[in-house]
Amino acid sequence: MMLANLSARIVASCLLIGAGLASSPVFGDVVKLHSGAELRGKIVTAKTIVASGTKVTKAAPADVTLETLSGARIEIPADSVAFVTRRPLAHEHYELRARRMEETVDAHWELARWCRDSHLNEQHEYHCERVIALDAEHEAAHRALGHVWKDGGWVDWNAYMTERGYLKHKGRWITQPEFELLEKTTAELAREQEWYPKIRLWTGWITSNSRDRVDQGLSALQAVQDADAAPAIAKLMSKHPGRDVRLLAVNVMTQSVGAKSSKALALMTLTDADAEVRYAALQGIAADHFEHVEGTFIQKLRSADNAEVNRAAVALQRVGDEDAITPLINALITTHRYNVRVRGAATPTYTMGASGAVGTQSGTLPPGIEAGLRTGQYPDGVVLLNSPDPVQNVQSKWVVVQQDHQNADVLATLQKLTGEDFRYDERTWHLWWAAQKHAGGLGKS
Repeated sequence: MMLANLSARIVASCLLIGAGLASSPVFGDVVKLHSGAELRGKIVTAKTIVASGTKVTKAAPADVTLETLSGARIEIPADSVAFVTRRPLAHEHYELRARRMEETVDAHWELARWCRDSHLNEQHEYHCERVIALDAEHEAAHRALGHVWKDGGWVDWNAYMTERGYLKHKGRWITQPEFELLEKTTAELAREQEWYPKIRLWTGWITSNSRDRVDQGLSALQAVQDADAAPAIAKLMSKHPGRDVRLLAVNVMTQSVGAKSSKALALMTLTDADAEVRYAALQGIAADHFEHVEGTFIQKLRSADNAEVNRAAVALQRVGDEDAITPLINALITTHRYNVRVRGAATPTYTMGASGAVGTQSGTLPPGIEAGLRTGQYPDGVVLLNSPDPVQNVQSKWVVVQQDHQNADVLATLQKLTGEDFRYDERTWHLWWAAQKHAGGLGKS
């Protein structure tokens, strides 16, 4: 009877809070129940107990006292509470505005500017991206995201420069050799340079037709344990067309140990075309150097290449800690653009339904093509000519297709690091994570 009465009080409070949201200012605190329901108001007291057992130590709420909009107070028992999140009032105002907002360019842009003024940076970025999704030429939204006009289109300058091998150093973009000159001593650079002719010679030997030379080259490379050899190995062996050579590069850098080797292995984990090479590279990163590579994988969660996003997530299962959780949440669902060639028309259009179905004026994409786009199988786009006879000279043009991806590897990494599973519900993940940080129950096992 007592539990039934308590449940009734919680339900009544939910109705009261829900009714008040439409007309009154509200507090930003959220109590998430195991049932999936949310209670909003001002948290008066919220004791916590700490439970560990995963890579992230979790703080589990105990009894919570919540003050409703009417001023009444209710007590919520620990066994009804999934987690408690304290947050500024601006977050609640944002959610109210977002729920009432129309799916238009003007509405998203207005809310984006409000988020900027309210210092809600992630929300500001999200709505700017939605503006661009609806109007690809919206200049103000592009500039708000740091995009620049280049070669006839808008590009994310940071991503553009990073993908071309540039590094940002003290506010300016420089090449890798320039960075090395700035960061390394003359003696260190000299030690690294000494390895280039040796690694080049031995790599040539192991790919020759001479059995003796192959054996000599293998023996020489397998004996390398100097971390200063890593730059030469990375440049001359890690991108070699021969798979066996790349695997050997992984083995040599694994045994040499050091931050330089770990960073080179991290890049192979992300970019190598062979799954076995990527796995070996990831396993070769020494635990003592996880901190040197975690940032690289976190950065790639924002990659324009969906395959890289998921490879980075897989790597973070091994090297990641609580610093990776917010970026992982943001990467649960990512949007990627693909160039698709379609039959030309006077005013061709492109649409995407609520279900994610892609279509043009002449119909929807073939199921196989659409499935491939969804799973990132066509990173360079596909050619689609709406003609039964591919031999015919059909006028066609390229259109940009935007596709949202639910990234299973990102979700799996979040589940492993946190011990929780809110599926692809980014909002609940963010609320839960804010609750854990506020409770102070963070740490590495």
